[in-house]
Amino acid sequence: MSPLLEVTGLRKHFSLGGFFRRGEVRAVDGVSFAIEAGETLGLVGESGCGKSTLGRLILRLVEPSAGNVRFRGQELAGLSAAAMVAQRRDMQLVFQDPFASLNPAMTVRDIIAEPLEVHRIDTTPGIDRRVAILLTRVGLRPDHARRYPHEFSGGQRQRIGIARALALEPLLLVCDEPVSALDVSVQAQILNLLRDVQREAGLAMLFISHDLMAVRQVASRVAVMYLGRLVETAPTAALFATPRHPYARALLDAVPAPEVERRPRIVLEGDPPNPMDPPPGCHFHPRCPFATERCRAEAPALEVEDGHAVACHHWRWLPPWPGLSPALTEPMAPRLARLLGHFRPIEETSA
Repeated sequence: MSPLLEVTGLRKHFSLGGFFRRGEVRAVDGVSFAIEAGETLGLVGESGCGKSTLGRLILRLVEPSAGNVRFRGQELAGLSAAAMVAQRRDMQLVFQDPFASLNPAMTVRDIIAEPLEVHRIDTTPGIDRRVAILLTRVGLRPDHARRYPHEFSGGQRQRIGIARALALEPLLLVCDEPVSALDVSVQAQILNLLRDVQREAGLAMLFISHDLMAVRQVASRVAVMYLGRLVETAPTAALFATPRHPYARALLDAVPAPEVERRPRIVLEGDPPNPMDPPPGCHFHPRCPFATERCRAEAPALEVEDGHAVACHHWRWLPPWPGLSPALTEPMAPRLARLLGHFRPIEETSA
């Protein structure tokens, strides 16, 4: 049986023209992966590595320079605009900014009902009833449908955005950093909501984030992206226990720990290279403490072993990774509950 979503050799190069500067930005540079029905794939990496562009390429909100995207076995590149609209009923996006993604002139009822009306969905026993069910599903009250976005907090707005994305009962949900603009206590609520909705509806989900601990809470598998390329993919438990790529190790080492630790860490120095002029060979070699001449000359391919793929020439000979702090190995919700104590999050109160 073929995967729900299959991406092969996907590339997006943006051409830049100007009097002083010309060239192209290799935002996505040959990415391949698959997502099974009901699976959540976490996509992580530093800002500017191409994560959001990849999500938009999958939805064909941005046209690829090369490569293929197949959804339910259907190649999306050759579809007409009308056929693509029909496909998007099953592929929905949750935006990063809950303040910018909702029309301030529309009521919550109209925001959630709009995709139902655009796609002419049968809403028996009525759109208002359907909107009320969706609001309840995401933890809001049916009477919130009469209000406007400015009357809600950030976390509540994101719940509205999730309700809008769920209105068409999609098969794939692309979440583009859905909690990065929210307070940490609210993040846990939204992550728990996404996880519960994914399990109840059997959705597949691409969860894009720079926050590894958020990804750990919701994803069954993780892909690590660096400068337009995937450098490691693995089941979530395997990646957090034994990351194989130096970049993945460095990202995990950068997770703040609540206690002072005396252990060796990989500390990345400098910024990622210019995507207009990426370094030859392995893109990570200018910042990698284990780089050799081979890394500078030859780009490593993703090598798969035991379901764990890594693009590194030397991963087998790297020193053992000491692991995460014990305080970071428990789920996010219990940690937040302990830190917050008896205080009730303001987010749960109505606006």
